[in-house]
Amino acid sequence: MTATGEIDPYETNPAISGSGILVLTEDRTLGLGVADSAAIQFAGPIATLLLAAVPTPTITGFAAGDRIQIEQPVTGLAYTRVNGNTAALTLTNGAATVGVLNLTGTFSGGASAFHLDPPRTVRTP
Repeated sequence: MTATGEIDPYETNPAISGSGILVLTEDRTLGLGVADSAAIQFAGPIATLLLAAVPTPTITGFAAGDRIQIEQPVTGLAYTRVNGNTAALTLTNGAATVGVLNLTGTFSGGASAFHLDPPRTVRTP
């Protein structure tokens, strides 16, 4: 591992793509620091997906207790039901669109099922 990789876990790498599925199991975290076009599946409760870039494929199995954390400024959400169990969650920063998360699952509550956490404060000594 290079010094850059030791300091920055999201160092520049090729995009993740292919026909496979990235699976998050119970109480696990998956961090993606590059663009992703491979499918992502939540397959257990209390899983966390950390994203430096917004992925393009559909995210399946997302349910209450699961988390998606975007490592870039997001100040707004717009929820759109596409059909019975598919939704698009548009992420914005002011007037700019950060990306769209395409979700398929049995989550209920519509837009109220999603929220923005307050920005994290970094304390310096």
